[in-house]
Amino acid sequence: MRFKYNTEASKNKGATILKYLKLKQDSKLVHGELLFFNLSTSHFWDINQINWGNDTPNFLIGDSDIKADNVSLNQVNYQLANLLEIPIVTNNEAIANELHDWDVHYKYFDLMASGLKDTYGIEIEKKISEYPEFIITKKTP
Repeated sequence: MRFKYNTEASKNKGATILKYLKLKQDSKLVHGELLFFNLSTSHFWDINQINWGNDTPNFLIGDSDIKADNVSLNQVNYQLANLLEIPIVTNNEAIANELHDWDVHYKYFDLMASGLKDTYGIEIEKKISEYPEFIITKKTP
C-alpha cells in the first residue's frame, strides 16, 4: 500500500490497512514472562556504523547474533522476540523508534545482557508482568 504524505490514511496507517484487508484487531492483557529493556541510560550507535548500501536488507541474522543497518530498537526487538520466543517491552517508545545501527548477540542471555549494557546502555531484566497481546483475524463476511 502507498500512502500520500500528510493524509488521514497516512496518519492512521494501521487502521487503514486493517480496513482494506478486511482484518480485525483485538488486544488483551496477558500475564507472563517478558524481557524488560530499560532505556534510561541508553547510548546508541548512530546510523553510520554499518552501511550496507541501498536496496539491501536491513537485517543480517546469524546463529547467535543480529546485525542491523538503520533500524529502530523496536524493529530489533521484534526480531529478538521471535528468535527468543519471549515478548520484549521497553520503557521509552520514542527512543525505541529512532533509527540506529546494531550488533546484538542473542544466543546466550548473559552475553546478550552484558553486550547490550556495555555497547548501548540498555539494561535487561527478565520478569513476570502484564503486557498487551494483539490478535489480528480475518473478518467474516
